[in-house]
Amino acid sequence: MSTDFVKQVHVRTPESHESYLSCTSKILLPHFLADTLFRGAGQDFTFYLFEIRNNNTKKSVFASLQDLSADDSCVLPEWMFRFLGCAAFDEVTLVLIKNIPSAKRVVLKPLENSFFEDIEDETFVLTNALDHNYSCLVQGSTIEILFGSKTYKIFVLSLEPGPAASLLNTEISCEIDKSNYVPTNTVITLNNTYTGQVNDNGYVFYVLQLGTDQYARVSIKSDDGDMSLFASSNIKEPRINAFLWTSILDDSYEMIIPSLERERLEQSKATSLVRQSSFALSGNLLSTKSVSGVREITKMYVGVFGYKGGGYTLTTSESSKEEFDMYKQQNQRVKRPTTQSNDDEEEEEEEEYEEEEEYEEEEDGEETTQVKRKAIPKMSEEEMAKLLETMQFDDPQPSEHKGKKQCPNCGEWFPELVSLRHERFCSQTVSVCPICQKKLEPSQLEKHQRLLHTQVHCLCGFECSPATIPNHLRTGCPYRPVKCQICGIFLPRSSLGAHKARCDETLYACRVCGLRVPGKDLASHIEEIHVKGRLGTQLANKTRKEYVRPHFGTRQKEASSSSTRQGYPCPFCQYSTMNFESLQMHLLQKHN
Repeated sequence: MSTDFVKQVHVRTPESHESYLSCTSKILLPHFLADTLFRGAGQDFTFYLFEIRNNNTKKSVFASLQDLSADDSCVLPEWMFRFLGCAAFDEVTLVLIKNIPSAKRVVLKPLENSFFEDIEDETFVLTNALDHNYSCLVQGSTIEILFGSKTYKIFVLSLEPGPAASLLNTEISCEIDKSNYVPTNTVITLNNTYTGQVNDNGYVFYVLQLGTDQYARVSIKSDDGDMSLFASSNIKEPRINAFLWTSILDDSYEMIIPSLERERLEQSKATSLVRQSSFALSGNLLSTKSVSGVREITKMYVGVFGYKGGGYTLTTSESSKEEFDMYKQQNQRVKRPTTQSNDDEEEEEEEEYEEEEEYEEEEDGEETTQVKRKAIPKMSEEEMAKLLETMQFDDPQPSEHKGKKQCPNCGEWFPELVSLRHERFCSQTVSVCPICQKKLEPSQLEKHQRLLHTQVHCLCGFECSPATIPNHLRTGCPYRPVKCQICGIFLPRSSLGAHKARCDETLYACRVCGLRVPGKDLASHIEEIHVKGRLGTQLANKTRKEYVRPHFGTRQKEASSSSTRQGYPCPFCQYSTMNFESLQMHLLQKHN
């Protein structure tokens, strides 16, 4: 690594307005180095990479130039500060690197369990985090990446071809070491049995792995407790106020979970916003089933609720589309209670009766009223008795109920000879829900009313019964977590539009070939090139060079030549920058 630029500088961590340096390998150089550094703007610098050496700890790290600082300090990201073992305003050696080998392979080791639980396609996320924010790696360092709103620490376990390598203008093979990962929630699979313990009113959560085309039946048994099941495809801890499928609708101890493909279809029908295509993305950006013939594995989340705590046995098995359709049809009745239906029917009948009377009055007018008054003759008691004898009245009991008596508890009809015995037995073994008229065991009535008819608050604050939570989440809840089909991040539905607009224009590295493609073209790239094995019409005219990551040195050289030698100088002090937005930030922070 030859160089002719070696300087001693003092270092510090970023201030609040310099937080954009976090989770990158970019630094701010002291502004007094601008003349020296860019004096040879016409010279062909291959890289603007700098080695930063701490002579006390004998550690080095590599970084690229982001901008110039407003003071005489070199500003380093906090992860770089910790790796070098620096204290605030320590002196380090800054060396401009002219050449450094390009990285070919890197093995990264996430240091937090949450990284694997928050992110489904770890390789895709790490590859693109390096591509966007890192220009060089050093083996043994602990870098940071930002995904969503969370920061994760990543250890550089191995690097080829050497202990330090450049990521600029190269395609790198990124591998992940999961040796330290211990799942927070137990991972379960189909056709297995699991045992566990849950507290009163507590939850235990599982991650169910199954193919995107597989249906799952989940059942639970307990000798000393009473449990219910909840499940979701995008809520990682399904509860009574946040779920898509449950066992409480039919007061049973099992539920059937549809395949991810079926859930996509139902979600599309419910919202009419999801675009249907032959190549649907699940957040992994690539269906391994389509490319390699291997079934794509997805995650479903299962929650066990302890209405009464105790030990339990959880059983999973594969179900089918026909079983799910039947299961879904049986549960439809719970969403509209019988009492409400009867009231609605009575109101409709009263409205029809009123409409008929109004219609007659409008048609006949005053004459109708006069006719009605004259149509009621005075009758003697003998005439009234004869009239009653000639009239025929409907039987109050239908023919099928003749000789039977209705049970006052369950409402069923039984022969009069056995009705008394039934009533004694029924009152002890059957309870009827006053809200939905469902027949239950007496011991289950309180649980049924609490879990199905007690109002709960959704994630967004909307108050409703648990039976309506799935439909609310699919159609109306702005806080429902949805997955960006480009980068795979989960975010509230209300934020998806703005996020997708940014993702469409961001360059992402394809996880198969490494080609850098705009997010809006990534699905087409995968389908046309890796699934169908041919170039699409639009991609055929684009060369590989158009999508290769721009050379950092080239960008800096173009920036320096497009303005003055010192970029954008501050009119009030000696600060200068190569970036106009940074100048605006400086003016607001320093000169207001």
